[in-house]
Amino acid sequence: MSGQKAATSTRSVRAPENDVAYYTAANASYFLGTVALLNSLRRAGDEAPLFVVDCGLTAAQRERLSTRATLVPTQEGLHPILQKATGPLAHPAEVMVFVDSDILVSCPLSPLLAQARAGRIVAFEDFGHPSRFFSEWSSLELGEVQPRPYVNSGFFAFSWDTAQTFLPLFSELQRTVDLGNSLVGDGSPDHPFYFPDQDLLNALLCARFDGQVTRLDRRLAPFPPFDGLELTLGDRTPCAYPDGVTPFVLHHTHRKPWLAPLKPNIYSRLFAIVVTDPRACLPIDPRELPLRLTDRPLARVAAWRASKQEAAHRRIRGKLKIRPRIARFLAHFA
Repeated sequence: MSGQKAATSTRSVRAPENDVAYYTAANASYFLGTVALLNSLRRAGDEAPLFVVDCGLTAAQRERLSTRATLVPTQEGLHPILQKATGPLAHPAEVMVFVDSDILVSCPLSPLLAQARAGRIVAFEDFGHPSRFFSEWSSLELGEVQPRPYVNSGFFAFSWDTAQTFLPLFSELQRTVDLGNSLVGDGSPDHPFYFPDQDLLNALLCARFDGQVTRLDRRLAPFPPFDGLELTLGDRTPCAYPDGVTPFVLHHTHRKPWLAPLKPNIYSRLFAIVVTDPRACLPIDPRELPLRLTDRPLARVAAWRASKQEAAHRRIRGKLKIRPRIARFLAHFA
């Protein structure tokens, strides 16, 4: 962290504009992910507005998105990875939900919205680092920091009342972080703020909001390879585990199926369905997708080739010592 501390903030959150609102951030590479997020929300029956922080969309992408979502300019001086508070501060609601643009909503979120409305901060335990904790988080001067299950910052929900304290603090904290020691700089995972937005969020929750956080089972927001999930294609619950449990969201961390040749998984299959469905909120022409994600001729061959490429990538990335570089490249919206 820099020398600046953010233990308190006098910034206030404006009156809510909507009952419920969703927020994400995207650049040009994440346009298709944002469309998939939007369409999956509507498929789950949720008509609440989506606000998209524009971190580098093209003019054509802005024009298309603006017909179904509201674009929000970035906060000046903040890296794209630190823009999570931007949308909620610009357009507050009674219930606010931040969702990464590599997430698909896989069932109605009403139970989570109800908890947030009741004053809880709702998030999912992190798949990759469920026990991550650093006593150095106390350097933020937020109060005593207690070890708690580590949550992923790709999805969190909270009320306007909670936001009066939470959002200004979270926003100010992000202005103090030293990105040189993070995954977008030259840091290593053992640094307390290597995952800048996520580590700051967890430090804040462990100190200032301990006892107010609902940490949901990570099985309800799975990461690749989405083990055990089956595609059911129900109207509002398109996937489930064999025991009948339905995850709320699918989170495709790291390499994205619309950007990189990857072995097909339940996310990539559902992604292709929600973006190309002609009844979708914002349908995409299948010709805009990589061949491997479509049902066009030779798509199966392309998908097979992608599986082989991913396997080769996994074999060589450690030998070439490029994993840290890949992490930094993907860090904008990992």
